[in-house]
Amino acid sequence: MAGDGERRWKLGGRVTQAGHHDCSFVRELSEAEVNELKEKFRAIHELAEQRGMTRVLESGNRWGALLDAVQEEIELDGAISAQSQKAAQLELRAFVRLCRRLVDELDEQATDLPSSATSSLGSTFAELLEQLRRTGPYALLIEASNEGKLEVDSLLRVRKSPDPFYVRGFEVYGARDLVAYAVGRLVELTVAYFALCEPSYRLLAEQVGQLARLATEGMPSIFSFVDPGGDERPSNYEMTDFPIFALASLDHAFQGVIESRGSEAILDLLRGRYRRKLRFGKASADSAAIGGRSSGGFDMVPTATVQLDIDLLGSEPIDYWATMSDSVEEVGHGRDMFLGAVQRAIPDGRVVALECEGATALTEQGPGGTLAANMDGAEVIRELIALSGWDGDLMLSDEAKEHPPEAFEVFVPLHGPTVDETVRIGPISIIPREQGLRQIAPLEQGEPGETGSEMLAEFGEAASFALACPDAQRVHEAESEGLGDIDIALAWLTIRARYGATTLPDGSVQPFDRQQALRAPSRGPVVFVRGTSTKRLWLRRPAGPNEAIERSLSSTDSSMRPALPVELPVNERLALLALRLAASEIDPLMQVRALWQAVEAYAEKRKGERKLFTKRDRKAIKKATLDLSLSKRQRERLAEAIKGLNHESLMVRLRRRLKEDAVLITDDELTLLNDLYEVRHHVVHGRLVEEPPPRDQINYGISVVSRMLVHRIASLADEPTTGVGGTVDP
Repeated sequence: MAGDGERRWKLGGRVTQAGHHDCSFVRELSEAEVNELKEKFRAIHELAEQRGMTRVLESGNRWGALLDAVQEEIELDGAISAQSQKAAQLELRAFVRLCRRLVDELDEQATDLPSSATSSLGSTFAELLEQLRRTGPYALLIEASNEGKLEVDSLLRVRKSPDPFYVRGFEVYGARDLVAYAVGRLVELTVAYFALCEPSYRLLAEQVGQLARLATEGMPSIFSFVDPGGDERPSNYEMTDFPIFALASLDHAFQGVIESRGSEAILDLLRGRYRRKLRFGKASADSAAIGGRSSGGFDMVPTATVQLDIDLLGSEPIDYWATMSDSVEEVGHGRDMFLGAVQRAIPDGRVVALECEGATALTEQGPGGTLAANMDGAEVIRELIALSGWDGDLMLSDEAKEHPPEAFEVFVPLHGPTVDETVRIGPISIIPREQGLRQIAPLEQGEPGETGSEMLAEFGEAASFALACPDAQRVHEAESEGLGDIDIALAWLTIRARYGATTLPDGSVQPFDRQQALRAPSRGPVVFVRGTSTKRLWLRRPAGPNEAIERSLSSTDSSMRPALPVELPVNERLALLALRLAASEIDPLMQVRALWQAVEAYAEKRKGERKLFTKRDRKAIKKATLDLSLSKRQRERLAEAIKGLNHESLMVRLRRRLKEDAVLITDDELTLLNDLYEVRHHVVHGRLVEEPPPRDQINYGISVVSRMLVHRIASLADEPTTGVGGTVDP
């Protein structure tokens, strides 16, 4: 077991071939040496990454992209949408906050440098810092922020001449130039800081380089592992690579500073820097991540903690239902540190601590427990991962065995139907209770544990059993195919019981029982799978208990905002009810249908909306077509088209509604909804959906639509929607 034994550290080289790591050890390291080295690695990475300057650059780029979108809105619609106004307010405030943080960090780091590093270059940094705080775009932004004048209305107006944001003396800046010039001045300050810390860096680089050169083969690395002693193999391996790429990039940057190419060298450093990417779906939280760590091990679900400063996100909509990924990239090389989902978000002021877990789909879809026999641990874990649809990797201590295809028997307890002998219904059979109980007997032997005993009891609480017999290679494939056949058969029994006509299609008279028809047959919460050749046994709850978790509510609870109006318009009522159905449905295809019922109700036209073509316009168009040589059918089709000129597609209506309600949403989230709409389209038109959307995608889609409805309710309740939790103090 990992943790049983002595923790050891070694210096060596890591050689990667065909996805496997080989180690060439050089010498032992003490724990003190390791801690000192890791602290030096951290300092080198932070210097190479220049996260503060990177955040400022990315924020400035987002501001430029936003201005482009605003210009397009004005050209197309003649106005700026509420969505863009909200995004601009958040982006400008985030930019100012990021600039201020960067300046304060550089000032603090320069003050902490050894006295031997200050030299004559120190005065240059101090002079630039003083000038930056006294005059120029950065000073204007900070002054406007401190005076509460950091507004975006004048910045977003587009005239023939630049519209100044602020005028002081002879300083006049337009919306785009204000941010661009501020970025340029901050790059100059970063160059001066690099010149100041050059002596300290050279010493640090030489100390790390001396040890790196000892590893003559592969990537110099620190290896950590638990040595259990004896003949057992070491476990719980961890590798920490030396920052070789970061050192090379920093050498190039410092050379550029010395040769008076500082700004160019710093920008080159940032473009090829070591960086950590934090994503929620495709939305980036790089600028807002201020702390966190991840962990994992053999046969363990990976976990991660993340801290986000909400005020640094700008207008990027971070959604907790999106897949969270944390990765590291450097000079074209990268690796995932964590892939999973947010389990809890705990706010502390404007900082939110996130507790994340990998393989959430696995744990959420298999929380009811699993009891297996004649299967090794690696195979059980692999089957659960496959059922969950999780995309991440778990490190398995053993290889899972591969089995040839075989015939399986899938048993499900039924409530309602009773039979004295086997009854065939489509692809399945209904078998007597006693016959099904005999099949589970091998699992009742031994010690099934508390959860196993509960599942065995649930299996026994049956009036009869449904039996499907699929051919498959793996257990999860047999379970999925078998349950699908059983659910279709039960659906037919339900529909057949609801048939209320006096006679059947062949003319025969049928009996009828209203109460039986109202109480449809159902399957129990567990499924039992048996391999007829390998004798693999598998008893599982396909879903966990669907019981509400106790939660405390109060009038001051944030979950009570925005306030739900006493009376709702009909569209909003329908949207809320449809989305509730989507959130409570079990079948993924039914979830998608209900989800899009909510979207359609949300995007429906409201009374008083301006029509693109007036009645007079349509008459004029129709009159202009009278001279065309058209057949009767062509004219009828043309008249129908002219009549429907004001009809907009659902996606067009949706985008307009999102802009009106100031809902921040990414293009990727709209693509997700569109993909789910395609699935819904196939379902409505009776086309086969071979692979239903993964549960995680549906949950994410439900969250996106929930975001729309919360903003809509907020607008009905006359509550502000321009910022989460109120205004932001940069």
